[in-house]
Amino acid sequence: THKYLSSVSTPSSLSISSENWFQNFLSNSRFSLMGNCVCMISKNKKRNSKLVISDNLKKQTWDDLPSELLELILSRLIVADNIRASAVCKIWHSVATSVRVVNQSPWLMNIQKCSHWYEIYDPVQRKTHFIQFPELKDCRVCYTKEGWLLLYRWPQRYPFFFFNPFTRELIKLPRFDRTRKVEFAAFSCSPKSTGCVVFVAQDVSSTVLTISTCSPEANEWKTANYQKGSHFSYSALPQIVVFKGLFYCLSPTGWLGVFDPYDSTWSILEVLPPKCLESFSAKTCQPCEFFNEHEGHIFLIYVYFDEDPVIFKLDEALMEWKEVRTLDGAIFFISFLSCHSKTYIAGIMRNSVYFPKLLSNEKCCMSFSLDHHRYYLRENSNSRDLIELIGCDSIWIEAPEGFAGWM
Repeated sequence: THKYLSSVSTPSSLSISSENWFQNFLSNSRFSLMGNCVCMISKNKKRNSKLVISDNLKKQTWDDLPSELLELILSRLIVADNIRASAVCKIWHSVATSVRVVNQSPWLMNIQKCSHWYEIYDPVQRKTHFIQFPELKDCRVCYTKEGWLLLYRWPQRYPFFFFNPFTRELIKLPRFDRTRKVEFAAFSCSPKSTGCVVFVAQDVSSTVLTISTCSPEANEWKTANYQKGSHFSYSALPQIVVFKGLFYCLSPTGWLGVFDPYDSTWSILEVLPPKCLESFSAKTCQPCEFFNEHEGHIFLIYVYFDEDPVIFKLDEALMEWKEVRTLDGAIFFISFLSCHSKTYIAGIMRNSVYFPKLLSNEKCCMSFSLDHHRYYLRENSNSRDLIELIGCDSIWIEAPEGFAGWM
């Protein structure tokens, strides 16, 4: 391998010491990716500000770079640079795609109310699976995360349980008070993970909220009453995001309530609702709101008829909502029961918001592109139909990594 860079001493066996060789190479050379080309400039081999290249190196092309070394280099690139590198040549394209880290897309699950049959749609393969789930009879889906559904069947003595539609695993939770119906519920992480917390809220009065918590391995629920706060009222179910271990609840009026399961405290954040709500309040219909977490930030998405979605990010330092015009390439999959975000999925438009509805050809999902500033809607429909089309009958659910579908 010495013929590739005469200034670098390389081991005789690249397969054994490629990592050390690459570190040595980086310490003696400058490696940068610019567009579709990669330049290596020796630090020491300069004369009159011109690059001096050995005769052996002049004879070599990038096609001659050892595949093992090429894999090592390209595997360290972020997705955007990996895609640029794949355009260099056929060999680079083959290696770049083989080491590219691609996120798994969430799947769209249609919630049935009077049938055991469920439609689950894979947006990447554009394939619909029809599966029977008798376990979900007479259940209400409360929340979904990491491929699990939190379900509620009232007024049974044990109304709460977890169900994974991909593995058909079912986990029951302790007996629960049946005197009042549950208003909203969520959970922090997979019930098979350490530290999973289930959060359930019930209305006591216009000013009092009852909050119950438990873990999958617990024998009973912990329950306490809290003052809602003058601002936190809701005519519809709040949106919930689990962020840094806390349960953030967004009321339709734009106020944030936060429950800390470790300290068992409930508080209302002093974050004023976004100003766009003032203009929406003068209209005949309230906008749909969606609540999401992405890369350490909380996002708020408002959708109203024929207008573009309005997206805000919470500035935790200033404690205020700031409007954003781009998702920086991220993809938001939104639904009323939970939202998901991804950074790169093959075959899915980046910098877009995906809704829990299929187009009329059932080959694509309804979406909005922030790059193109347009909706991709059903045939013969317009954006005024959007509110009706994103009802509560479908949710996004995360499939296990590598899951190829039901046979």
